[in-house]
Amino acid sequence: MASYSFDRYGIFTVTLANGQAWRQLSGDTDFAHWTKPAASYAARVTRGALGSFNLKVKGGSSAFKVEQVN
Repeated sequence: MASYSFDRYGIFTVTLANGQAWRQLSGDTDFAHWTKPAASYAARVTRGALGSFNLKVKGGSSAFKVEQVN
């Protein structure tokens, strides 16, 4: 990850090293609890069911539902 931030509801926005920005969907029931610098997390976005996207952080147990930010 290049950077991440949380809004007041705990929803995150992540910028990957390749410049892509992804925001967690508001309907996702999992919340990230990242506290380390962004560069210490390795994140990967994959396609999910029905055209959705999942973001998984290496070593984490959850996959988060995300959408790409324009």
